[in-house]
Amino acid sequence: MNGKIRNGIKIIVFIGIFIILFYGIGVVLNPSGTREEWLQSYSVLEFYTQEENTLDIIFVGNSSIYTGVSPLEIYDKIGVTGYSLSTPVQKPWASYYWMKEALDYQKPKVFFVEIGEAFSSKKQNGELSTRRAIDSMKFGKNKLEMVMDSDFQLSNFDKISSLFPILRYHSRWSKLNEPDFEKLTEEEQYTYKGYFANKDRREYKGNFDKKAKEKYKKQLEEGSAQEVIDISQESRKKMDKMIELCKEHNCELVLIKIPEPLYWGPEKNKAITDYANSKNIKFIDLNYEEAINIDWKTDTQDGGDHLNINGAKKIGQYLSEYIKQSWNLEDHRNDENYQEWNEMLKKYKDIK
Repeated sequence: MNGKIRNGIKIIVFIGIFIILFYGIGVVLNPSGTREEWLQSYSVLEFYTQEENTLDIIFVGNSSIYTGVSPLEIYDKIGVTGYSLSTPVQKPWASYYWMKEALDYQKPKVFFVEIGEAFSSKKQNGELSTRRAIDSMKFGKNKLEMVMDSDFQLSNFDKISSLFPILRYHSRWSKLNEPDFEKLTEEEQYTYKGYFANKDRREYKGNFDKKAKEKYKKQLEEGSAQEVIDISQESRKKMDKMIELCKEHNCELVLIKIPEPLYWGPEKNKAITDYANSKNIKFIDLNYEEAINIDWKTDTQDGGDHLNINGAKKIGQYLSEYIKQSWNLEDHRNDENYQEWNEMLKKYKDIK
């Protein structure tokens, strides 16, 4: 081996080691996976610990999912396995890439996509929600496509720093503490299949009329409706791509709205209903399902924005019946290959 080849190999090895260290230090500095700064990231991080091809259904979307949908409630009732894969204020253009990422590890029969953010435009991208949608995803093709997507409106620096977090979070070095290093090795569980159990209770004091949907529909027919809202163009495009993605992978897409009176109303229900009908897909708006019987005095943790464990229990009961009636999915409760689910279910019942 001549000197030029030997030197070339040394340079390549040096560059490789530098990139690994550069990326590795960024993982430590990245707040994703820290209990104190960004506990919600565990809804995503623990998804990667699930055994491959063991999830029947996956719930994707914003924080309404990890606070309002408890997969273990569903498993307890019908034995169907699910996961709440969500990040705060997750836009449809982020949900699409998380669906793609999920399909690299699982073969779900159904995707439920929380649709509350469908009225957001890309002009409403916030750095915090954007980084939280991107930073916890493993490095790979989906992440590369995600950061290059114009819907996120990332600058060139943001694109590079999304792949190499050290560029964005280098100033955190002085704030590093034990949890930043523990996240590299710890195996402690923080979610119940992506769901954060919360027992806080703060009453919603506003008015949410379940009959308002029909009243609004009548006003539209009469031409007297005061407000007509439509899905944003970028959301519509990504929702179209979600439908195609599910067709490609032989699974079904269901649009869902978790009860949320602070930011939801009949005009948004009408827009999503019209879209779902035009695409021949299912949409369930749990704000208007009488059978759920949400009590806004006891079932919300923060005054009507997110449900607490009482509300999630009611959502789980309703979804269990809906899933059972809509699909013929296997009951895994007596399958010895799913004993880990039964063990986690015991822990979940204990905290309840």
